[in-house]
Amino acid sequence: IFRISRPPRGFFTLLKRASMKVIRFFFLLACTILFIWFCSRSMTLGDARVPAPGPFFSPFTGFWQNAESVQTNPQEQTLEIPGLRGEVTIVYDGRMVPHIFASSMHDALMAQGYVTARHRLWQMDLATRDIAGRLSEILGPGLLERDQSRRRQGMLMAAQREVEAFLGSRETQEYMEAYVSGVNAWIDQLEPAEYPLEFKLLGYEPERWTLLKSALFHKNMANTLCRKEKDIAYTNALT
Repeated sequence: IFRISRPPRGFFTLLKRASMKVIRFFFLLACTILFIWFCSRSMTLGDARVPAPGPFFSPFTGFWQNAESVQTNPQEQTLEIPGLRGEVTIVYDGRMVPHIFASSMHDALMAQGYVTARHRLWQMDLATRDIAGRLSEILGPGLLERDQSRRRQGMLMAAQREVEAFLGSRETQEYMEAYVSGVNAWIDQLEPAEYPLEFKLLGYEPERWTLLKSALFHKNMANTLCRKEKDIAYTNALT
């Protein structure tokens, strides 16, 4: 004779509670996995590209790391970077304008590249991408038409010819390469947590600087300063 004993009182209640805990665990696990997946993927909304939000909000490399003390920018700084031939001192005035003191033009230009990249790296990157017709690479297909217009203007070809002119003079080449080395000295010492906020927001890394980028930036400034030129129209109006 087999007798089936009745489960103790409260057994089903305990089983139900255990089942709910298991269900909650797997539900929260699924939500966590879905959240991580969402944060690691970029999206396209219309013509706009939205980068993955995870790296931007990361406590280790995200925008939190860009907070800085008011004492971050010293009043005086002595540079020790590879390639310098002597001592370079940079003094910041009350408006945070840097004043560079160097024993040679080479070192002065290298320091200028270093300081400019320190304070203006994203502006430098965006300006050169704009004039080369590469904005859609980081900002989405909505800027493809602008990129095509830039390339039709021939600015990239003009910049390449300017680089050839740099290389035609040994002194000019030395000075331009010193500036490029200064910019890259700043870029090379950056960790992902130290990237300027704009790079993190758009989800890409700064590229190394080149002579071509210097020429592109020059062409971008020339285009900005000359594109409103209406001398011929005004001359015709006077006649």
